[in-house]
Amino acid sequence: MVKNEIIVVKTQEEIMFEKLQAAFQEEEVKRKRNKRFVVGCCALTLFLAPLATYATAKMTNQQASVNRVITNMTPIAKTESYDTVQIAQQASQTVVEIETVSSDLFGSNSAGSGVIISTDGYIATNYHVIQNSRDSKIQVKLKDGSTHEAKIVGVDSRTDLAVIKIEAKNLASAVLTDSDKVVVGEKAIAIGNSLGVLGGTVTQGIVSAVNRESEVGTAKLSLIQTDAPVNRGNSGGGLFNESGQLIGIVTQKASGNSIEGLGFAIPSNVVAEITKEIIKEGYVKSRPTIGIQVQTVERDTHMFKAGIYVVKSTNEALKKYDRIIEVNGNAIKETQDILNAIQKNKVKDTIKVKVEREQKEITVDVVLKESEK
Repeated sequence: MVKNEIIVVKTQEEIMFEKLQAAFQEEEVKRKRNKRFVVGCCALTLFLAPLATYATAKMTNQQASVNRVITNMTPIAKTESYDTVQIAQQASQTVVEIETVSSDLFGSNSAGSGVIISTDGYIATNYHVIQNSRDSKIQVKLKDGSTHEAKIVGVDSRTDLAVIKIEAKNLASAVLTDSDKVVVGEKAIAIGNSLGVLGGTVTQGIVSAVNRESEVGTAKLSLIQTDAPVNRGNSGGGLFNESGQLIGIVTQKASGNSIEGLGFAIPSNVVAEITKEIIKEGYVKSRPTIGIQVQTVERDTHMFKAGIYVVKSTNEALKKYDRIIEVNGNAIKETQDILNAIQKNKVKDTIKVKVEREQKEITVDVVLKESEK
């Protein structure tokens, strides 16, 4: 969300000049591109033809592997119950320690946890655990003590989830349960890398609440609340039920002098949905978007009212400089309100958006688009 910035108002002559200049530059780029294309087309065809069969086969194998992973991640019903010792022995094999090691002399390392979700090395964790790893190596330590370098498959900042991958085979992977069936009072066991140095820490409690709404990443999610003790470093670790099945990914805790036993986990059904798409597409492609970029005007000026303004639109129903008043009947006070208003919609849904355009309030029908990477 961009704040404390002022939208510059230009004269009609300046705007017209910029449009003409942009149009000229676009035509010039197209002309040069077309010229290069004619010269290079034959050479590219000759070069790429021998690779076609190999590339197709490789992509087919990769897609088959991804499809197997996605199929195996489908949440299932709770099975028989085990005692805490058995659960700890079983589930701890699927929880890893994650450390981002900065290559910058002045950079800082960070640590968290992750849960193995496929036998060939896909690992779910929190986005905030690996958020600052651009110039860092991501090191994963398994229960057996072996370490592996991981690569980022994709992230979703809105739900604070990410998928990383290590090159390993035949790993123990978590079994996801149907989190919609989780009930208050059932056993909850948290396993993670407490304080970033105590890998494999097991704590026990109960499910204190379900559907506890909280802001996670940049979205409001219904979380599972637990009194199983969690600490810094548990982020990305697992919360398991009495069958040793994953009911959620630990994401946050409430802290303070008089606060105890308030940990929260992203439900396994959300984890399955988001991580499947990240593995398949590299990002969450199916999430709907209005197709605009907006800017916030914090206070009234002699030219603009305070509010959220469209500064760029790929949706023909919305125009540049529209001030967004409502989305789906929800008042818009900040950028996050727009995301929250369409959170439960799907791609191609039509929603109502009330805007102020040229000093008049109008309501337009907007078709939601597919997110772009």
